[in-house]
Amino acid sequence: AGFAWWYDQFDGRKQRPDAYALDQVRSGNTRLIDVVVHPVSWLSIFYDESNTHDPPSSIKLNQDGTPTQAVEFAKELLKRELKILAFEQPVDAVDLEGMRHVTAESGVPVFADEAVQSPSDVIELLRYRAAHGVNVKIQKSGMVGALEIKSICQAAGLQLMFGCMLESKIGQSAAVHIGCGTNAFGIFDLDSDLLVGDQPVKGGAERHGAMLKVSDRPGLGCEIVESELQAFGEID
Repeated sequence: AGFAWWYDQFDGRKQRPDAYALDQVRSGNTRLIDVVVHPVSWLSIFYDESNTHDPPSSIKLNQDGTPTQAVEFAKELLKRELKILAFEQPVDAVDLEGMRHVTAESGVPVFADEAVQSPSDVIELLRYRAAHGVNVKIQKSGMVGALEIKSICQAAGLQLMFGCMLESKIGQSAAVHIGCGTNAFGIFDLDSDLLVGDQPVKGGAERHGAMLKVSDRPGLGCEIVESELQAFGEID
C-alpha cells in the first residue's frame, strides 16, 4: 500500500496526510512512497529532500511536465540512485507522443494513469509505445473495465499497477478483491483508507501495516452503518 508525499502549489512545502500514515512509514511497514510533484516548478524541493534510504517510490508529475522536463527529472533521480518503481503520467494525458518520448529516453519505468480511462485507451497507448505499464483504478474504469484493461496489458506485456483516488472502504475493498483474485498486479497504491476520515462503512478490506487483506465475510465484506449516515447527509 502506498503513502503520499505531496509537493504542491500552496506553499511549496511537503504536505503529508494523517499521523497514522506517518507512523506506517516510520515503523517501516510501508513499502511504497507515492510522491506527487505539482506543479513541476517544485522539482527542486524534491531534489533537496529526497533520500536514497527512502522506500521505493512512485513519482507523479500529474500531467504537469513537458517531455523534456520529465526526462531531465527522471535522469536526475537515477543519478541520485533513488529507487523508482513507477514514473506516473509525466506529461499531459492526451500527449501520447510526449509519453512515447519519455518512455524511450527517461531510463525509468513510465506508467500511464490519466491517459488510460478505458480498455480502448490501452490500444492507443500500445500503438504509440507510450508507456511501460498502466495504473488501473476502479474510479476510472469500473470493475469490469479494470479487468478488461488488465487482460489487454497482460497480453501486450505491459506492467500493471493498481491505484486509487479517494475511494471509500467499499471501493478500496473491490480493488483489493481484484488484485488478490487476478494475481496480475506488480505494484499497489491502495492507500485511500489512510487519507479518508470517518466513513459510514464497517468491514471490508483489512489493513495490517503495509498489507491489505480481503475480508472473510460474504461479498466485499462491507456493511453500511445506517446510524452514521445522517451525519454525512448534513455535510454541506
